[in-house]
Amino acid sequence: MNELKDITDFVRTQVPFDALAEDDLLALCQEIEISYQTSGTVMLPYGSDNEELYLIRRGAVALFEDDGRLIEKRGEGGVFGYPSLLTGKPTQLEARVMEDSLIYHVPGERFHNLCQTRPEFARFFSSALIERLQSARDQRVAESYLNEHVADLMTSPVRTVPAGTSILDATREMAAMGKSCMLVVDPEEPDHLLGIFTDRDLRNRVVSKGVSVDEPIDSVMTLQPLWIEPDQPAMEAMLVMTDSGIHHLPVTESEKLVGILTLTDLSTALNKHPVYFAARIRRQANAAGVARLAQRRLELLAELIEMGTSPEHVGRIMTSVTDAATRRLIELAEEKLGPPPMRYAWLAFGSQARREQTGRTDQDNGLLLASEPNEAQEQYFAKLAQFVCDGLNECGFVYCPGEIMAATPKWRMSLQGWKDRFAGWMDEPSPKPLMYASIFFDMRGIAGRRRLVQELKDYVYGRATDNSIFLRFMAMNALEYRPPLGFFRQFTLEKDGEHGEGLNLKQRGVVPILSLARLRALEQGMSDPETQGRLQTESDFDDLSNLQDALELIGDVRLRHQLRQYKAGIEPTNMVDPGELTPLVKRNLKAAFVVVANAQQALEKRYQLG
Repeated sequence: MNELKDITDFVRTQVPFDALAEDDLLALCQEIEISYQTSGTVMLPYGSDNEELYLIRRGAVALFEDDGRLIEKRGEGGVFGYPSLLTGKPTQLEARVMEDSLIYHVPGERFHNLCQTRPEFARFFSSALIERLQSARDQRVAESYLNEHVADLMTSPVRTVPAGTSILDATREMAAMGKSCMLVVDPEEPDHLLGIFTDRDLRNRVVSKGVSVDEPIDSVMTLQPLWIEPDQPAMEAMLVMTDSGIHHLPVTESEKLVGILTLTDLSTALNKHPVYFAARIRRQANAAGVARLAQRRLELLAELIEMGTSPEHVGRIMTSVTDAATRRLIELAEEKLGPPPMRYAWLAFGSQARREQTGRTDQDNGLLLASEPNEAQEQYFAKLAQFVCDGLNECGFVYCPGEIMAATPKWRMSLQGWKDRFAGWMDEPSPKPLMYASIFFDMRGIAGRRRLVQELKDYVYGRATDNSIFLRFMAMNALEYRPPLGFFRQFTLEKDGEHGEGLNLKQRGVVPILSLARLRALEQGMSDPETQGRLQTESDFDDLSNLQDALELIGDVRLRHQLRQYKAGIEPTNMVDPGELTPLVKRNLKAAFVVVANAQQALEKRYQLG
């Protein structure tokens, strides 16, 4: 009887058995047989017949293709053997025991009976864990109109003129077509884009400069303009346009010009799209106007979530608001203080750098100067930084409690100063430098000279890649926060003095994934700060791509929780009471936490941190 109780207590905590009625659960557990398998044992050879479902009580089992390629490793609470039970076909993956393991055997007849009578139980086994996460993510994406493709909205074919055409002839062609731009192509390769000429260029580069209209169009066009591919989401095009302040975006495929997309095209299709929020901020005449609009971003967040926007796209759109406010405040500061006395760049760190902001956030920024400033230059940049940081605080992007802001003198440095600061953190890793590394190694230039930012990134990531001691410390740092799962994979709640008891989805779910992705970037010398991009990189060590789906799912639960709080007039938090979640959401969330835990275990073994 004690053995049956032990089995039942374990099984009822595992997905999807935790959804079974007590009678079903007890009937299943009474039929379970137990086996002890030693490391190296092949439990299910490729091509064999299978009549049981297997549940891992303790240990680990790996699944391999017939060519020996590892597909997935499953630990405590993992199930295997069900694909062949569902299809009736021979086993398509070899199941090999990787650690001495205790395995529960569920008879195939009992498995089929539950699948026929309990649809929710059957749905779990209709696909693998990661495929279920991907399916949930794809369903949300499919429900959102944000993913209409560029090809569906662009103008094609597009009228062009060859390089060498006079300004007069090009503008006459524009007028005849009723267009506000003209694309300029190579005379010998008509589908090879060289540049773009717009109404704005006509005003600023021809009329105001007194340039003769007989001059060739290529002398006043924009060379190598930004472009986008036709299979990209329309939302991506919108973000490129608002981020760069342009109204025309050529569309190329395999480096060949296939069309053009204008802001008018997008506004026709996405007239109510909230990304216009950022565009309106950039048109404000003063800091008060910027703040007035930016303070409404929680309304924007609520609208995006209700539209079914994926967490990744929510983060990018919300960050575009912060970026727009920052850039406009910098422009206003320069109007007030005069032209900057040297080249510089405004740096964003943390969530703004990663383009992963949501509703409420504090500032993490700094100033990168081309050279060591003299006293007068330092005073200029001190005033500029204070103006911008004060303005951002009025927008609701509150002052950083740790004073990681450009308004703080020690985060306003020359290029060499920043290089020395990063070198110091990497050469002497200790708790505080590691804390800084988790913030500053997510870095993006918001305004100013891009080359300065790129030079700093090249130095920082190049140096980190070759520093094995620093990487080891960063690996330890990535294991600091573990998913909220107990011994039997049940949720473990933590107390927050202000918000009660629950699951901290940010600290225990999102942060571990961010840390794993950051380490991957440092190992690979990859300077792109966006988490999803970091998780897509190839590596000889391990595969973190499954974490993309886990991050999306955890992020979606987090955002919807914050939406409920916002509607109830409660300050949004990251603490979620599992009792508020549906059984399906709880199971998927638990599955996502398992993915994170498995990735951390793999990292722990690779760096031998156990």
